[in-house]
Amino acid sequence: MRQDENTAYWDRIATQSDTDPHATHRDLWQRHLEWELIEPHLGPGMSVLEAGCGDGWVTELLCQRVARVDGFDASEGMLERARAKLKGRNCSLFVKALPQPTTDGLRGDYDAAVSVRVLINLEDRQAQAEAIGWIAGRLRRGGIYLLLEGWEEGMDELDALRVAAGLTPINRASYNLNLRREWLEEVAGRHFDVECRGSLGMYDYLTRVFYPMLVGEERVRYNTEFHEAAARASRLMPAEGRLASASRLMFYKLVKK
Repeated sequence: MRQDENTAYWDRIATQSDTDPHATHRDLWQRHLEWELIEPHLGPGMSVLEAGCGDGWVTELLCQRVARVDGFDASEGMLERARAKLKGRNCSLFVKALPQPTTDGLRGDYDAAVSVRVLINLEDRQAQAEAIGWIAGRLRRGGIYLLLEGWEEGMDELDALRVAAGLTPINRASYNLNLRREWLEEVAGRHFDVECRGSLGMYDYLTRVFYPMLVGEERVRYNTEFHEAAARASRLMPAEGRLASASRLMFYKLVKK
């Protein structure tokens, strides 16, 4: 999907409801687990750039954790939702689009940058690589990039588990271009060192394999008591192991060289 088509799609989603917390992602328990991957790497004195802030769900959490947040998104509709939510908070929001936004209003020495399911909305690998380079250019030396993006190999492994369980593969959004680990590490390695990685493999296994096996694919619903229990269970399990790679998302903490 071209960038202008993607922006138009999210502008349409933004008009669905003024208060719908599911507008950009249906599974709120997963969102909380995503934040738990990001939050430990942030501190109260930090300045943060959020690329693709959408309706401000992550932005609001960032504002509670760090000194200052500058966020941007290509969708004016999503930013209207974010501005209403974040009025008076320690943040500024801008209409800008990756891979090469204008730098008006932005700093060049942020302590951290964050992107959550943002690079996957770009139309090709070249645009994704340009975006990673642009984000690196806004960070100070030693600054961190906390990246949480769709993972193609993880989706493949999760689908293999689903098929083995007699389920259909997960329907992949046509507007997403998931990252591949080898590609990401090669491109990011031009600007960053990898400090740590993470995933949501246990949660994805429980909610995308075990749960539909239990209730039947046609009866799957989001944000059930099962999802809450799955989130609690995933916090108890070690990050390593086979299930760590059966994840729809990859998390990286990258440190600017």
